[in-house]
Amino acid sequence: MEITAVFQFDLNKYDGFVDQIISVHTVYLQAGKPGDRLKYNLNAPKIFVEIPDTGLGPYWDDLFYRNAYRRMRADGLGRQQAKRAARQYVEEWRKFGSHRVGYQ
Repeated sequence: MEITAVFQFDLNKYDGFVDQIISVHTVYLQAGKPGDRLKYNLNAPKIFVEIPDTGLGPYWDDLFYRNAYRRMRADGLGRQQAKRAARQYVEEWRKFGSHRVGYQ
């Protein structure tokens, strides 16, 4: 079934999560209550949703970097330091995010 949905995320808090969704073209949705955590509900029903490639990648890459840069500046880094730190953050996040956990 093909549907369209719009989800809003606070990029200061969930930029890495959004990056993973865009990177793997998949997200799963699971019902829960506020405060629920995956580790306590591993066997609860969930829906895996395929996210097609819509050409968002290059735009997202820029947005992800700029958001990281703004956070680094807000944390007190100078412009050049913030640029380096933002590039490193994106690079390290993507290395970390490229590791997959298998399901049994």
